Amino acid sequence: MPGPLEPGRWEAGPTGARRAPGIRRSTVPAPTRVVAVPARIGRADVRSVVARCLDEASAGGPLSADCSDVADAALPTIDVLARLALAGARERRPFRLEHASPELLDLLALCGLATVLGRERGRR
Repeated sequence: MPGPLEPGRWEAGPTGARRAPGIRRSTVPAPTRVVAVPARIGRADVRSVVARCLDEASAGGPLSADCSDVADAALPTIDVLARLALAGARERRPFRLEHASPELLDLLALCGLATVLGRERGRR
């Protein structure tokens, strides 16, 4: 009686690698890397803040921006969040906005970015 690992019983996987029948590759999602958005962001600091946040984020997994420290919901903060979401979309990484204040969510809505940036559920 032939065994399951007999050479004739192998099948090709999605990358062409051969594997035993019935064995599937694990699809464990990459861990989410949370980056902290600074409390205050000046207009001149937008590019450096985005670069720092992207450096902190691990490659591959979802990108999550923690806005719990944001004290000044202003347009430079919106600019940083929009650039982070765009960078994530270019790399096909989901973007999540966490712990956003009501003021920040209102400003996102005013700018027309609430749905694009993934308005946090349960918050208004």
